[in-house]
Amino acid sequence: MRTEPFSSPAEMEEFFRACDALDGPASEPDWNQHLKTIDASRRAGAGESARS
Repeated sequence: MRTEPFSSPAEMEEFFRACDALDGPASEPDWNQHLKTIDASRRAGAGESARS
């Protein structure tokens, strides 16, 4: 994890190259489903006046 700002564009490019080399998920998450889950969580925590 970085805690310091990049000192040059080349340093930033190297950082993103290193990130691209990391193992990650084979595909992007289903963001629409993710947003639906967040929305449902918000509604579940909302009081009665917020649901009306």
